[in-house]
Amino acid sequence: MQCVSDSENNPTAIELQLRWGDMDPLNHVNNVQFARLLEETRVRAMDLWFDGDSRAVLGPILIARQDIEYVRPLHYSPDPAKVLIWVSRVGESSFTFDYEMLDAWGKRVALAKTVCVAADLETESARAIPDGAKRVLNAHLGDPAPMR
Repeated sequence: MQCVSDSENNPTAIELQLRWGDMDPLNHVNNVQFARLLEETRVRAMDLWFDGDSRAVLGPILIARQDIEYVRPLHYSPDPAKVLIWVSRVGESSFTFDYEMLDAWGKRVALAKTVCVAADLETESARAIPDGAKRVLNAHLGDPAPMR
């Protein structure tokens, strides 16, 4: 795994190894696997951004929405794919991750957004994002992904 954060306000690049089993009968990575790759990207980025302590700083989050725009097929390669991740919006109780997924040859294969909500699991309702977590998220703020 390689994680690279160039500096604040730049996307963080996460390299992900594809698996042969991610492919479908059309010989490209199945669309369901894209959601799993985005999940892995979020987990790794948050681990990097929060110094391995995102749960303590941010608390539980739930996914409220995920949109994926497929640009071209993602083909298996033994070389890793790369996902650029950043935050495009931070609200009182929710925030949005944006992504650009690139294949092993550097071609864009997808753009995506994930809206996350800070959750109070006992009351099953949204709660305010803690100030320390907002500072971290705002340090990775960028423009929204250029989805159609």
